[in-house]
Amino acid sequence: MIKILGYLKTYWKEEVKISYLLIIATFLGFCIFSEYYYKVTGNFVEPLKRTLPYFYVNIIFYCIPLLFSIILYIIFYHRKDLWRNKRMWFTVIFIVVGYSFRVYFYKHLDWALSINDYKYDNFIAMSFNQITQAILIFLLVFIFWWISGDIKKMNLYGFNIKNFDVRPYFLMLFIMLPIILAASTQIDFLNYYPTY
Repeated sequence: MIKILGYLKTYWKEEVKISYLLIIATFLGFCIFSEYYYKVTGNFVEPLKRTLPYFYVNIIFYCIPLLFSIILYIIFYHRKDLWRNKRMWFTVIFIVVGYSFRVYFYKHLDWALSINDYKYDNFIAMSFNQITQAILIFLLVFIFWWISGDIKKMNLYGFNIKNFDVRPYFLMLFIMLPIILAASTQIDFLNYYPTY
């Protein structure tokens, strides 16, 4: 835990600018307010599900907060060099397009429902969806690792047990577990995360 607190202290001292955080927090507050008050995803994004425009709308939907925070970062941290950083922009584009594809991808649900003669539809579809979405994310990370050239430089982004100290993570899990268990009994939580 001391190691993690040390990381946080170093990060706060070297990286945090309060004015930047306040603008980001205000922007996020506006986005959350818009979602709850105007139901942006429910009214404008969700009706397009299972159509190709849904993929493109998600690209726009994910680009707005990401580009807003990147542009603010460049301004507040005086990092004009990032405008010309091809690797960073490639990473941003890859993440947005990849995650939009992950959200758009739905054919596996039709297949899952058809192979079980539409019995236990909800449980099988949701279970299969969770597994497929996890595999898609792992594949996207692997593809990025491969095409970016990082495959020659490093292990697969932290998938390495050499010199790995598991104790801080178990301590964080121990601290968070009661909070997660308490939250999982709340109606709002269960309505928003109805996994199983």
